[in-house]
Amino acid sequence: MVWITTKTGDGGETSLYDGTRLAKDDPLVCLYGTLDECQAFCGLARASSACGAVKERMKKLEENLFELMGVLAHSGRPMLAIAELEGWTEEAHQVCGNSFEFLLPGESAADAAFHLARTVARRAERLAVPLLRSGVVTKEQFAYINRLSDVIYALLLWERAEAKGRPEERGQRACISSNS
Repeated sequence: MVWITTKTGDGGETSLYDGTRLAKDDPLVCLYGTLDECQAFCGLARASSACGAVKERMKKLEENLFELMGVLAHSGRPMLAIAELEGWTEEAHQVCGNSFEFLLPGESAADAAFHLARTVARRAERLAVPLLRSGVVTKEQFAYINRLSDVIYALLLWERAEAKGRPEERGQRACISSNS
């Protein structure tokens, strides 16, 4: 047997971290699969980003999503800090000011990647609603999922603001600071 191929899912089930078996189309499995997809698009957005501060936050967001998927798979890991996401949104607001607009996703490759991550986060949010109602997803977990698309969009705006900055100013703005 190949080490990555277990064949235990051949009947349409998968195992959670704690050994619980669920159907591969179970709403919980669909939710954490969608969060996995969101994490991959966050990685693409990070790889496409030209702003060090945004790259750092996207990497941390990827790590947080990994943790959240573990929590949802019953790994017993602690829940994530929602305040961190809200802080990043506020940081982006400080960089971008009050300019908020709905944007088409094709400005750049990074722009499109951020939009993909955001839309997958929105799908995860929709998938989490019935799990919240049934008590499978906690209010805290749902609040975190609910903040995902907001923070990804805020980081997209930050990325765009930095990209549109004049070259002589770009290195002096928040983008250069990776310790904020």
